[in-house]
Order: sequence, then structure tokens, then C-alpha cells
Amino acid sequence: MQNVSIFSLFRIARKRWMILMAAFVVAAAIAFSYCTFIAKPVYGATVSLLATNGVPAQSDSATQKVLSSDVQASLSLADTIVDILKTNSLYEEISSRLDGEIGYKTLAANTTVKRRGDDTLFIDITYCDSDPQRAMKIANLFADTATEHIDNIPGLIGNSDPSVMSYAYTAKLVSPHTFRATVLVGLGATFLLYCVFIMIEILNNTINGEEDFTSRYDIPLLGSVPDFDEARRARSDGKGRYY
Repeated sequence: MQNVSIFSLFRIARKRWMILMAAFVVAAAIAFSYCTFIAKPVYGATVSLLATNGVPAQSDSATQKVLSSDVQASLSLADTIVDILKTNSLYEEISSRLDGEIGYKTLAANTTVKRRGDDTLFIDITYCDSDPQRAMKIANLFADTATEHIDNIPGLIGNSDPSVMSYAYTAKLVSPHTFRATVLVGLGATFLLYCVFIMIEILNNTINGEEDFTSRYDIPLLGSVPDFDEARRARSDGKGRYY
């Protein structure tokens, strides 16, 4: 076993660059073909809710200001609403409005609920489906059902009603990301093959010529022993005679 220097790494890449390039092309072609012809596209439709605690603005002289306590209460309320939007009872209600076309477990698995940021009251709900029209339909139904569902929880939210700020009018392609997958798979295959070549180089103790010797050992090369069998074959006339 031998140590591999940076120079050796470059030497391995230079020596095997055609194989590495072929590996990249083949792996990238496979990934591109899979994303284009096999993988089923998935679309995501997003709706947005606004959560507030329902406390009116406080009057201060001629201007109205929102107290910091109200802001903090609204931010805390947004986290509570996010938790409510992830409960099975809500998904069961949406499933019933779809006449059981999609089960509540499937709805929950295909839905993402999250706040837009830690300091915002906006809550984004994204539903993913292979049909963009169905994704928009269910996302919009989710928004309407969610506001009614939260409003029917007694004593939990007080006098606040989450509002639908935006409905889904388009559905964006979520997966597959053909270009990114093609590049990453190609690079990954190339890197793995390169690691295999490095391991072979580390475990190989055979000296293959002057360049191999000088790259492995930091000592001067005084000379090399010629290959006598090769020299004899070169001097043979093909009839067993040498000259």
C-alpha cells in the first residue's frame, strides 16, 4: 500500500480521463432518459393563509399602533394554526368533501404546511399531485376547509379568523428536475469511478516505468533494467535466429 499525493491524483485523472468522461456521459444519459420517459411529473399548487389574533389596533393620539404583545400573540398563533392544519381531522374533512376520491392519509402525505418565515404571519399550504388541475383544486379546497375548520374550534383561537390571502391559479413542476438530476448523477458516477481508480492505485505496488517510480518515491532514478525478452524478440528474424 502506498500514499497518494495530489500529483498522483492528477496523474490518475489524466490517465483515466477518457473512461471517466464515458462514465459521466453514460450515467447522465440514463438519468436524463429516466426523468424524460419514465418518471411521472409531480406538480405543486400553493395557497396562502394569514393568521392574526384578532385584537384591534390600539389608539395612541391621532395614530394607531399595533402593540408588541399583539404581534407576539399573532406569531404564536401562527404556529398553533400550522399544527392544526396538520391534524388528521382536517384531512378527513377534506377527503369527505372529495367524496372519498382521495384518502386522508394520501392527502396528508402530499400536503406541505409551513410558515413563510419565523417573523411572518403568512402560512403556505402546498399540495402535490401528478395532475396540475387536481393539485390546484385540492389546494383551494384545503384553504376554504381550513378556515372553516379552525373557526369551529371553540375557545382555541378566540375572535380571530385566518384569512385566505391567495388561491392557487397555477401549479408548478416539483419533480423531476431533469437538468439537475442529469448533472448530479453524471458527476456522482464519475466520482465513484474515480474513487475506485484511486483505491486500485493505493493497493497496487507494481512499478510501471520511470514515471511511475519518480511519482511514488522522492529519490533520483539512476537507471533502469531493459526488458531482454522484448529485445530478443525485436532482433529475431522469425526463424529462431538472432542477429
